[in-house]
Order: sequence, then structure tokens, then C-alpha cells
Amino acid sequence: MNRALLLLMAGAVMAAGCGSQDASREDAAAVEDILRISVEELVTEPTRFGDRMVAVRGVLDHMCRTSGDKLRIKDESGLSVQVLLGEMANQFNVDMEGSLLAVTGVFKFEVTNKDELGEAQHLHVEDEDHECESEVAAMEALMERGIDPSIRTMILMRGFELL
Repeated sequence: MNRALLLLMAGAVMAAGCGSQDASREDAAAVEDILRISVEELVTEPTRFGDRMVAVRGVLDHMCRTSGDKLRIKDESGLSVQVLLGEMANQFNVDMEGSLLAVTGVFKFEVTNKDELGEAQHLHVEDEDHECESEVAAMEALMERGIDPSIRTMILMRGFELL
């Protein structure tokens, strides 16, 4: 009876150990699935990276002063991407503008199909009844490089680090 109980306990310990190894492998695989990429690559070829977990670095170029739930990260190319902060919005403020930031999240894009994009009255992206100058500047930077600005890019933040 004691021997059966001992074997049962030994089996349970081994099974628990295997379970934690499987979990460690899954965590390692999740980290490996994160695509480390530049902002420039994301915004110039957005359809290649949709719904991928990405990690980008850049300067916190603009913090939304209206809703406080999004920001823009700009890299050395001069191009920027919008980051939707979600539950982490309370960890950011406008005083952080200019800080170097590493962001991890799910990359999304949306085709806006603005027919007359480029005319002054159509360059403004409306968001909660306000026009955001940083969005306009981002679109203009894309147009200067011959990139279609009618594809809106964003990262749904899952984690960040101030560098």
C-alpha cells in the first residue's frame, strides 16, 4: 500500500514537472514569435505584418491630449506609428514626450480609402470630434516618401519599457 502511494506521488511530481516544462516552452515560443521590427518597416509595408505581435523602439513623439489613450512612436526614419494604450493608458502622460520607448503589441492596419486624400481638407483624421496635428504630420511624412497614407497603422499595446 505504501509502495503504491509512493509510486502515485512520484508520478504526480513527474507530471507536474513536465507541465511546467511545457509551459516554459510555450512562453519561450511566444517570445520568439515577437517580430522585432522598425516603425519604418511597419508603416511602409503594413499588409505584411497585420495581426502579428511586434516590438518596436522609438521616441514617444506625441501623447494624445484629448483622450490620453494613444500615442505616436517615431523612429530614426522620421516615420511614426500610432500606439493604442488600452489598460495601460494611466501609465502615460504628456511629460513623457521625447522619451525613448520600447513597445510590444499586436500590429493592426485599416484601409481608410479616402478618395481625395492629399487635399488640405481631407488630410485631417477625425477622432472623437478633434483633429490631431500629429496624425496629419504622420500622413504627410508618408506622402513625401510616396507611401499610401490611406492605410492607417496602429499597435495594440501589450507591454512597454522606458529606455
